[in-house]
Amino acid sequence: MSSHNTHKAYDESTLVSVVIPVYNRTQPLKRALASVLAQTHAKLEVIVVDDGSTEDLMRVVDELNDERITFIRNEKNTNANVCRNIGIQKASGKFIAMMDSDDEWMPEHIALRLQFMAQTGADGCFGSHFVDNGSERIPALSRNRNEKESMADYLLSDGIAQTSTHFYKAECAKQLRWDEELKRHQDYDYSIRFAQKFDFRPCISCTCIVYWEKGVRRVESYRSQMKFIEKHKSSISPRVYNLYHCRNFFNVVDREDMEPSIVEHYRRESYRYPDHITRTEFMAVVGHRQPVWKRLLLRIKFALIVFR
Repeated sequence: MSSHNTHKAYDESTLVSVVIPVYNRTQPLKRALASVLAQTHAKLEVIVVDDGSTEDLMRVVDELNDERITFIRNEKNTNANVCRNIGIQKASGKFIAMMDSDDEWMPEHIALRLQFMAQTGADGCFGSHFVDNGSERIPALSRNRNEKESMADYLLSDGIAQTSTHFYKAECAKQLRWDEELKRHQDYDYSIRFAQKFDFRPCISCTCIVYWEKGVRRVESYRSQMKFIEKHKSSISPRVYNLYHCRNFFNVVDREDMEPSIVEHYRRESYRYPDHITRTEFMAVVGHRQPVWKRLLLRIKFALIVFR
């Protein structure tokens, strides 16, 4: 990991580029843009990249009538990562702040990020956020990364680095691209690669609101998650790897629409690091819905694997 640490005082004249990919979401986009334009740090350019929406999002920008906003439209719907890459390459600010179109920032979000970067000399930062589920706001707090803990282990355990809290030096962000083939864990993937090359630190201040209504399922793509894990397997410790696959197994096993091959993938991965999984966890996954006689055989098999 390299670092471009230059400890400078926070400068109110520093231009920050805000990148917002969007597909439809007219009302959430209005809320997101209103929170950006209300930042205490006013030196901004806002790059909205419309991913071929069927709604007229240009009207939202026109109504705001703020010259700091640039609107770019993809005629064909692709995915958010394509839009993020377009926005990052178009950015002319010294720093780049990422934002999802259905999220919201508190007024001091950017100012506090700039202060943190000036004080630490980091190349990028991420941080805590509130989850608004429609009835309450629950804080989701980023913790510090443990010494020698990989970013992959951090994110797949209890670390938090939500996309709308990402803030980078532009010179660093432009050296990497968001993986345009991933539909899930895109933020994990970018965070891991950024942290491998640059100084990427948690800024604990909670200045972002993520709206996630109770009962509404997020976009799932287990094939994409499997690709992500394969891509970063070498930086994931065996214990975290096992816990991640155990958790995903129970997310997929009882879903009627889930492909059997995906269920079997997560079941099979329980054998990868047998020295780092408990018998209870192993049996919960591999022995799930198996007859008693087979569960007994699996117990014996587990013992033979562990004590081979």
